[in-house]
Amino acid sequence: MVAAALGACSDPATHPPARDTADADIAPVDEPDATPPAPRFPDPEWPTATPAEVGLDEAALDEAAAYADSIGSSCLVVVRDGQLVYERYFGDTTADSVQKSWSIAKSFTSALVGIAIDRGEIESVDQPAADFIPSWRGTDKEAITIAHLLSMDSGLKYDLVTDNTWVMFTNDHTAEAIGYDAPDPPGVVWHYNSHGVQVLDAVLEAATGMDPEDYARAHLWSRIGMDERTHWDRDGAGNATLYMSVFATCRDLARFGYLYLNEGNWNGEQIVSREWVAASLSPSQALNPIYGYLWWLNGGEPAKGSTDEMFDGTMFNFAPDDLFSAQGLGQSFIDVVPGTSTMYIHVRRAPHDPFTKFLTDPAGTMDALLHDGLRAEHKLLLRALLDAG
Repeated sequence: MVAAALGACSDPATHPPARDTADADIAPVDEPDATPPAPRFPDPEWPTATPAEVGLDEAALDEAAAYADSIGSSCLVVVRDGQLVYERYFGDTTADSVQKSWSIAKSFTSALVGIAIDRGEIESVDQPAADFIPSWRGTDKEAITIAHLLSMDSGLKYDLVTDNTWVMFTNDHTAEAIGYDAPDPPGVVWHYNSHGVQVLDAVLEAATGMDPEDYARAHLWSRIGMDERTHWDRDGAGNATLYMSVFATCRDLARFGYLYLNEGNWNGEQIVSREWVAASLSPSQALNPIYGYLWWLNGGEPAKGSTDEMFDGTMFNFAPDDLFSAQGLGQSFIDVVPGTSTMYIHVRRAPHDPFTKFLTDPAGTMDALLHDGLRAEHKLLLRALLDAG
């Protein structure tokens, strides 16, 4: 059975025996060094260890991998204490495969906004998005801030089926997203609104003067050693689809998770400010406390999912409250547990990939997408991984 949470470490400090001050021959006892070891970083490849060396049960990990294989996964990677301790690839996928990660890309987008704020190209999350989108000026959308777009409470038009799927079939995703109405004032309702994230394409390009993919390559991906083949998906108009699909290897997705596990610091260099990481991994609004700035957070209640379902308790009742997660269709994820310095990376094809499934079986494909949002397989796989220790 999976424990409700990983055990908390007891205080390792020991207390020296009382010193008889009358006896000058007794030397003082040194306190143990409580400084944690410096984090290990891939330089250029991940350092490795066996599961046993970091306190994990390899047989339990094998059971998790067997389940991942049975549901059509592409890869499963486990990193603990900055060391690659377990990885499995399925089908024709290898460690060198650059894979589609769907909405994991949203968390990359969050990082780019943070970097742009750190660099002074965006004033703050409170800056109106209309400062960068001329067509929004003088409209009710002028009240939407960058924080609202990051927090999923912008009030932009939302319908679970038509809006979140239709945008993928349009030629210009950015123009489509910018053109949506805002039937609700910002900060009033929370919906997992992908086209609201795509609006950040226009914001970032206007703020930085760079295509967001080029900006990511210059200020994020290259600085943490991600493969030069890493890239964003594009719509028919050539826009980077910021709400979905950074193509990267599983090991490189782990690099991104490790950057956030280390508060934005990479081997001594601050890539994203600690303040931005902390803000991103905190509830961004009161409507859904399990959502930060395009990151999912465990531990909060009431918890609302990507298909508007309400969780019975926290997002993952059996997992540590400090877990945070980047998640995408196919129940792909980067799950990070700071308390054990552990990351779990999983990639699987989305239920509507390839898009032709919509043409041959639209109802069945939509049902599969709705089921995907319930995270049933994610929960089972994560539970099995946590059972390993």
